[in-house]
Amino acid sequence: QCLLGAFLGVIAAAGSYQQTPSPQLRGGWDSVQAVVQRLASVPGPKEARDRLAAVCILPKIRWAAPCIAVPPITIDKHLMRSITQSASTLWCYARFWSDNILHSPRFATAILAVKNANILASEGSQTLRDTLRKHAAIIGLSVASITETEVWVHPIANADERIQEIARKASCHSSVPWKMRQQLNDVFDARSASGQHACRAAARVMCLRQRIGTKPRFDEEGLQEADIEVLSSPLWKRWICALPANERGALRTWRSGALATPTRMSKHRDPVCPLCGAEWASARHCWADCPHFEENRRAEEKLFGFDSAWWSRQPACTSKSGWITLNAARTLEGRAKTAIAANRLGIAIVIALAEAAQGMGSNNKRSSGSSSSSAGPPVKRCRTASCDGNRDAA
Repeated sequence: QCLLGAFLGVIAAAGSYQQTPSPQLRGGWDSVQAVVQRLASVPGPKEARDRLAAVCILPKIRWAAPCIAVPPITIDKHLMRSITQSASTLWCYARFWSDNILHSPRFATAILAVKNANILASEGSQTLRDTLRKHAAIIGLSVASITETEVWVHPIANADERIQEIARKASCHSSVPWKMRQQLNDVFDARSASGQHACRAAARVMCLRQRIGTKPRFDEEGLQEADIEVLSSPLWKRWICALPANERGALRTWRSGALATPTRMSKHRDPVCPLCGAEWASARHCWADCPHFEENRRAEEKLFGFDSAWWSRQPACTSKSGWITLNAARTLEGRAKTAIAANRLGIAIVIALAEAAQGMGSNNKRSSGSSSSSAGPPVKRCRTASCDGNRDAA
């Protein structure tokens, strides 16, 4: 306990024979929360605060992995709000962190804990082994065996089918001992390169399954079939790296489900599309039907070779946040191409709606200035149109 406190900044927690609590941070999670809150005051783009969090916040948590408790989910939630500088419920916690899994305090710590589990090979502490089991469960895995150089893991019972497939592929690249192979056909070494890739992919799947709040989002349709491997495709990675800073910011807004459409903001403004005049300007309208983006859609169809009806066939998770499902195309390369097309259009939508909203704001200021100079007091108007924001998705 003294060594842990001196070198890792953790303390042992009181327990019992029935319960073995994990080691806790010496200053508690409140010290991390205080840093998270201060991050929100840092000016600049979201990407700058994200990188700052990776340097100043993650090390305070991951340093002791696996000898540290699982970070509470509230840390991830509040960190997302600090990075985005927004308390809006439009931002989807699951998609925000699944897209950037190695910067999530909860999931990044779990991935590192499983990788570093070999330090417990000669450790008989039941407390530390229980802590490791909790970290592994966060990313949908269970520890089968630990040696000084290897950490053998496999999917937990009733794991997501995508995690099972990820584990089987990683197992094919691992030199699994024969006796272990006879018992488990999906076991793999979490410390190997293929094993680390599998851990990250499994963490993305588990992150997408997370939900904060009791109300379902209307843009969740299809997320249970989202293709995680697309994010590791070389084609996708090259496209992401080539994006300018403003488009990367727009992409994160789009893929996090935070597109501020007129329908989502109908409590504050008319839900009519500012780009084409349609009565209900939902995210799906902009993505699949709005004439303003017709040239964008035709260009993507010509570039990647899919039909014009493809847009209307996609589920809500694709048409409202660009997450591609396994049914989008037959091959991984085909799904990577459709992912680029879907998200390139999403970037154009985010930028166009932001410019339209900014233009409307300028017009409102000019009109309010002219009305205030006219005779008589201003008239307070009340609109009784439908204000149900859940109709399009939160």
